[in-house]
Amino acid sequence: MKKVLYLILLLTNISIAQNKQYNLDPNGKNSNFHYLIKTYPNNAMEFRVKKDSGTVYQITAPLYETIKSNYDTISKILPQNKKLKVKDSTIFFIQYFYKNDRTFFNEKNQIEVNNSYFSNFIKEQKSIVERKYKNSKVIYMFENGIDISNYKKIDNFFVDENNYFRTNYFKKSILCGSFLIIKPNGQSLIRNGEYRLDQMAEHLNSKIWELFFESNSINNSEEEHKTE
Repeated sequence: MKKVLYLILLLTNISIAQNKQYNLDPNGKNSNFHYLIKTYPNNAMEFRVKKDSGTVYQITAPLYETIKSNYDTISKILPQNKKLKVKDSTIFFIQYFYKNDRTFFNEKNQIEVNNSYFSNFIKEQKSIVERKYKNSKVIYMFENGIDISNYKKIDNFFVDENNYFRTNYFKKSILCGSFLIIKPNGQSLIRNGEYRLDQMAEHLNSKIWELFFESNSINNSEEEHKTE
């Protein structure tokens, strides 16, 4: 009996260790998750999976980033994956999902069948944005390694197979994903963390957009970011 109890306790401790969560402030100090969210409203929550299968959450990512995109490259890459019709004046709205984000995916990085967020909510968001901005395309982009086979028939679901967007735009894993607007002139705005696509679209208001780009100090390549 003692051996059985010992085995149960051992397996329980292993399970707890494998799912350990570390919550760190920008300086690497342990803290409370909800305290970090409230204390650093201008930061987003970055995460990474440790070798012990625990997850480190650290509120170090910028809330906003600006970047200069190569629009010609983007407009050629996206239609390669699916039959996506784009024009030279198309504005791209991209919502990016990161591997190992348990907000959306299970431990196998799969989208569960009948997930209401993917089945209903983001479809409604796409409809709202594309109806309001006639020259726009909404794209849901998934980091390579995420299994979207349960939703493969949805036309605007893309896997970042060659890691182009992960390498050039979304360099850190952000809890709840990231949002990106790419305009035909190359000006691009990233918003990290929990948000909604229709809220992101409001940044196209000229008064809001100019707050990010009026200085004309935006980077000249996709290799560098400017954080806000």
